[in-house]
Amino acid sequence: MNQAERLKEIMLACTYKDDEVDDKTIPPEVCVKVYGITTNFGLHPERLEAQKENILEIAREIVVDQFWKSRGGGWSFLNLCQNREGEQWTGFHSRMEVLFVLCKAIGRADYCAPREMWGSLPGGMPYMWFDLEEEDDQQ
Repeated sequence: MNQAERLKEIMLACTYKDDEVDDKTIPPEVCVKVYGITTNFGLHPERLEAQKENILEIAREIVVDQFWKSRGGGWSFLNLCQNREGEQWTGFHSRMEVLFVLCKAIGRADYCAPREMWGSLPGGMPYMWFDLEEEDDQQ
């Protein structure tokens, strides 16, 4: 399974099932809310926690040093389509957004500047950072 397919499986594992929500347009009260670039997400907290290591594993495979908070400090969302091997792992912004959202949901990514400033950034796109250091390295 390629990186894009694995990421899709991880995201599906973190979402609520149809029979767990009353209204598909309103996230459940108990959810991890993440404001993505074009989409807002409400993720299942226990399932998200269960997928934490899988999220970090795939993020460490994909995210290049320029995005890492401790190495490059952050980079444009438009560059997130390239993985660490210099290959394009996806051609879909929605998949790139899912990678960012999952990392943000577990406290390992964020925007470099508030949404109001995105228009003044190159391409009008957000810059973001990822904190993907090993847990032991963070202490």
